[in-house]
Amino acid sequence: MVKYSRNIPKLFRRAFRKLRSSYEWSGLLRTWIASYMDLCICGFVQIYSLKFDSATRTISSIIAIIVVGLNLILPYLQEFTSKSI
Repeated sequence: MVKYSRNIPKLFRRAFRKLRSSYEWSGLLRTWIASYMDLCICGFVQIYSLKFDSATRTISSIIAIIVVGLNLILPYLQEFTSKSI
């Protein structure tokens, strides 16, 4: 980015630097964004077969509900963090 930053207007350069610095140290959010599709698929497959008949399946089903809920919230969270630039 440094090589091409001379061609970018100052306003965009400043916004990109702030955005990069906010995502640079946000490891959990960055990891969640990178694995978003995998988590969605796994969560929806698990929700399709929800069963609460044993402790293992109960914990797995609860985790799937939490993951799908967080995946539905993530786009709004990402929009909120990018508006704070």
